[in-house]
Amino acid sequence: MIKNIIYYTDGSLNKDIAELCKKRLLSAANGIPIISVSQEPINLGHNICIGKQPRSLHTMWKQILTGLMYSDADVVYMVEHDVLYHATHFEFEPKENTVFYYNNSIWLVRTRDGRCLWKNNLCFSQCVSNRLLMLDNMMQRVKWCENGGVAPLHQGAYEPGRIRKKYQDERKIFGINLDRKWRLERFETFPPCIDIRHGKNFSGTRRFKIRGEDINRAKNLPDGSKQVKERIYAKYIPGWGSPFKRFNEWIREVA
Repeated sequence: MIKNIIYYTDGSLNKDIAELCKKRLLSAANGIPIISVSQEPINLGHNICIGKQPRSLHTMWKQILTGLMYSDADVVYMVEHDVLYHATHFEFEPKENTVFYYNNSIWLVRTRDGRCLWKNNLCFSQCVSNRLLMLDNMMQRVKWCENGGVAPLHQGAYEPGRIRKKYQDERKIFGINLDRKWRLERFETFPPCIDIRHGKNFSGTRRFKIRGEDINRAKNLPDGSKQVKERIYAKYIPGWGSPFKRFNEWIREVA
């Protein structure tokens, strides 16, 4: 099974953090070839520079499509510039060619105070799939935008494989017809991967503290963290240690 990592960046991440994330990626990849698609030249794997582009979903999808078209792999891993990946993530191999797989083991950490959060949610940066499946999906998305369509910004617009009843327009928007049969599945790895929330994330902000109305419903876990429904609020990440109030030191330790 031939694997490729498709890395895409708009260059907006703090350079120190970006370099530490790249350093970690190179270690975690364990020799899997990396195709990086950027808007300015970068030193990472085989780099394809597309030049400066507006920051948008359309641009992101174009960058991914560019990397997919260059690749000849069987399996591709979507990789973003602000995620710390663990080697176990790249050991996962899809079982079916018509399924988008998402690693559910993804924790969020906030740079300004090192608070940590796990939530049961899909992250595109954790997607693994057959290359031709992802290529087909990205081609539909880019085609929609280049024909005058405006990419939706509501939750669910990012992740291939997810079509929800509430947003039936997604099927039309992404050119997906009944002949395209696919689904999504989740998998889990340990240690998890880490999504760094630095204030400029394209997917917006996240809530890292328990809201007042949830305090009485919060469940105290044995390790001192708190859980509210499908969210865990903590000061450390399993397998990675604690970044709480020491983010800058911590990221240099784990990268």
